[in-house]
Amino acid sequence: TEVVLCKSCHESFSGIEHIMSTKQKKPPENAIALRNEHRERLEHGKQKWNKWREAEPEVTPYLFDSDLHGHDFSGYDLSNADLTDCDLRECTFVKAKLDNADLSFSKLTGANFSKATLIEVAMGECDLKSANFTQAMILFGLFGQSNFEGANFSGALAKDAVFDYAYM
Repeated sequence: TEVVLCKSCHESFSGIEHIMSTKQKKPPENAIALRNEHRERLEHGKQKWNKWREAEPEVTPYLFDSDLHGHDFSGYDLSNADLTDCDLRECTFVKAKLDNADLSFSKLTGANFSKATLIEVAMGECDLKSANFTQAMILFGLFGQSNFEGANFSGALAKDAVFDYAYM
């Protein structure tokens, strides 16, 4: 088993359990208020969002349980974002940064991840039918039990990603 250095906490690990443990953090008590604030920030556009992310990289963007169907996230920095249980169908993530993001249990049918970076991303039990991962960089991702029927991985770099029980 190869030992790898975790990009988020800089500890070494030899299995996927470490990545899963970092995704299972308990949200703060004010998570719903934070989610509403962070959804409002999205409405101000990519430039303001990315400027905020650059100024406060330690902040976890809470967007869980949101209906963002069809939103264009192209070029957004969504690193460390909690996007669990979201409706992200037909969303565009072209050149988006999704490092350490958690999109588990989300609806992502027809989502476009072309040229996106997905390092240590969690997308377990997602509906990714017809998703486009053309030229995406996928490193150490978790995609267990997700549905990839009709997904396109042309030119994608996928290394040390886990697709256990995924439907391809």
